[in-house]
Amino acid sequence: MSNLHYEVLARRPGGGMNVELTFFDEERALAEGEDMFATGEFVGVRVLRETLDPETGIFTGKVLLRLGDQDDGKFRRIGSGGSDSDAISCRQAADFYQLRSRLQLARLLEGWLGRNKLTPFELLHRLDLAERLQLASTETQHAIQKVAVARSLGRGASVHQVVRALQGLFDQAVAALRADRAAGVFVAVAPASFAGVCRELAGTPRAAYRLAGGVADFIGAGETWSDKANLLLDLVDAAPDTDPARALAAEVLTQPLGEILASKAACAELLGADLDLGGQIAATVRLVAPDAAEAVAQADPEAAALIPPLGETAQRIAERLALFGFDDVRHTLSRRLLQDLMAPRRLRPADPAGEIRLTRALGFVLSAADRRILPAEEVRDALIERSRLMVSQDFMDAYLGAERPAMDEAFGLARLMDNLAGGANRAQAARWLEATITSPRFDTELVSGPGTPMAKLAQLAQLHRTLARSRNDAGRVESLLERISLVADKYEDAKGVVRQLVRAQAPLPQRLGALLRMAAGETAPPGGAASRARTEAKRMLAEPGTMAELSRDPAALKQLQGLMRAI
Repeated sequence: MSNLHYEVLARRPGGGMNVELTFFDEERALAEGEDMFATGEFVGVRVLRETLDPETGIFTGKVLLRLGDQDDGKFRRIGSGGSDSDAISCRQAADFYQLRSRLQLARLLEGWLGRNKLTPFELLHRLDLAERLQLASTETQHAIQKVAVARSLGRGASVHQVVRALQGLFDQAVAALRADRAAGVFVAVAPASFAGVCRELAGTPRAAYRLAGGVADFIGAGETWSDKANLLLDLVDAAPDTDPARALAAEVLTQPLGEILASKAACAELLGADLDLGGQIAATVRLVAPDAAEAVAQADPEAAALIPPLGETAQRIAERLALFGFDDVRHTLSRRLLQDLMAPRRLRPADPAGEIRLTRALGFVLSAADRRILPAEEVRDALIERSRLMVSQDFMDAYLGAERPAMDEAFGLARLMDNLAGGANRAQAARWLEATITSPRFDTELVSGPGTPMAKLAQLAQLHRTLARSRNDAGRVESLLERISLVADKYEDAKGVVRQLVRAQAPLPQRLGALLRMAAGETAPPGGAASRARTEAKRMLAEPGTMAELSRDPAALKQLQGLMRAI
């Protein structure tokens, strides 16, 4: 365990300073603190550097950054009464079982829980685990110290005073759990008897606590995260059909399943240990919105490859999340999914083009998902933020590369713009594209690069069509379209493509078809080049004998008729 780490504490309006994030890198901790304050969600942010004294086991903290309001005037010393909105707001042993405290336990004991494949739910309901943690003095002391430093800074109490109070609460919780075990408070649980046990407990005092102890014992037989998840799902399948017994089952089973899916170690096993951030988000999408993901995958083969099916256990979880009373778990997963999508990390660090394709596929799925779980406004905001990251200098450096031909670069930027959310982001991509197509390198490569003049005009036409899809969503697009048309006009005039087609010795249908496709915008962008092709095509059609010659080849005439109507 490192003797040095950095904590980001933050305070929401009306609340106290909470330990939100922990890092081992100072630069990242400071950056995250500044980003959190910039969101407007927090009224105060503080970044601490904590150093462990190996002789005393005590952490000492130094404030590296203060932003905003650091104290709301409501903090009190431990034992003085009043509200406590800090990370673990415990005044008695029973408070450890509150949702907020369980979430913080998962953070503070992440390493220990992950190594032992355990959830806070099991720790709080199994005496053997609580006693094992007591023996792991370094883990316990580290967790208590982390909370104590934050609370002492907010309240003005000494770290030692807070440590003693929290250690006392922890010992009280273990003693209470020991007494409940001795008194036989917890019930035995198995799939065959689960429904009956729920019906017997429903409406009785401490029903959820008594059932939770039995569930913790039952899933304790699982040696892997997958084993534990499947044991939980066996209980889900055996749950009662009607309330209040079904509601009791859902209340209890939600806790360990939610903690498993919130665990990095568990998700690595269930979803894939080698997934990058994009892969993690894609797998989470399958968990949260399986129907939408499958519908998009059926309609779009590329999306199917980018958002692959889940493994057997994860797929089983996805199905039960949608059918059982696990809306809280789905909401939590969706929040994490959107936060990850907005995080300043690359989805595909080694494949920027793949990152664009994945973002597009995720956008389709998230837009089609259940609005109760993934509200449209939040999805839009997340996609806009991800798009903002994809027009940053760092992403562009990776995406465009150093030795990419100018035409390829222009196509890449046009495709990027077509897949971005938010007018400002599209406008920024347009600036990048403008720099490319107005550069001398673009003109030079067009003239001297490989390929026939007809092929190069067709590339310009395709670039024009791709870019035109964004003309209503981004500024500068009209000027870019005009620039492409102007480049094509000058290039065609210099190369005499239309003149060569008119004078070529090829059959009339072939020459006329080439001119009509240019005129229609298929092989030349709108503008001077297309206009000259249209003029020559009309002149050729007006010549005596043209229609008679075309009528001798009905198949060719049929192909040309659609192009004739287009001009």
